[in-house]
Amino acid sequence: MGGVTVTAGRAGEANRSAVSPAIAGVERSGVTTGYRAAVDPAAVGLGFETLVSVVMEREDAKTINAFEHALVVVPEVRHGERLFCEPDYLL
Repeated sequence: MGGVTVTAGRAGEANRSAVSPAIAGVERSGVTTGYRAAVDPAAVGLGFETLVSVVMEREDAKTINAFEHALVVVPEVRHGERLFCEPDYLL
């Protein structure tokens, strides 16, 4: 799937009044699907990121619920996906 990246310049590099109508037109046309921000992990106190795969030894509802509820309170876990294959989770 291809895409187009539009990068806004730093203050003073581009005339906002010249760019704003173009951006508004693209937004009105429905071409944009959203915006994203690239955050510097070190700037928010995160020195590195890692992916962790989890294989559950037991997969009964009680164990799964307990595991998922325990993940919610771990601030370092930014995102998790249940995969329904092996591995069972990707964090």
